[in-house]
Amino acid sequence: MNRRRLIQALWSEHRLALQAFFRRRIRPGSDAADLTQEVYLRLLRVDESREIANPEAYLFTVAQNLLTEQAVMARRQAQGLTLQDPKITEALGLEVDPGGEIDHQARVRVLRESIAGLPDPQKAALMMAYRQDMSYAQIASKLNVHRSMVGKYVLQAINTCRRRLKQEGLA
Repeated sequence: MNRRRLIQALWSEHRLALQAFFRRRIRPGSDAADLTQEVYLRLLRVDESREIANPEAYLFTVAQNLLTEQAVMARRQAQGLTLQDPKITEALGLEVDPGGEIDHQARVRVLRESIAGLPDPQKAALMMAYRQDMSYAQIASKLNVHRSMVGKYVLQAINTCRRRLKQEGLA
């Protein structure tokens, strides 16, 4: 059986199981169908000369690797948000003090910890709004929620960060 037919057979036989696999492991609002499609596309890109001994196991290995990649990207995005971004500084109601390097470093540490501890939808909405400069409508489409929910997520995330900075005496 040629590679393309093998992949099509895998797809038709395991597509629903793969979607269930993703739904059990991803946050609400994420699209299991999109992730399943990405697995299919990755299978199509596998070198024809590469022998796949156990196609079903390979399919779910690719799926697990995709989840791992997404988790790593989310962590990197959360760590990339800093107080040097004027939008974040303004949203948190912080003054930038050029002479207060120690305060700044402490604020950055607390902010990163706060963001890392946010629920996934809040973290994603905050990152997309302030880091990727996406509109609430664009974020709503990505998260598969109503636009007003995006506003709630961003507000909740900002309020959590503000409270944490206040608790640490940094706000």
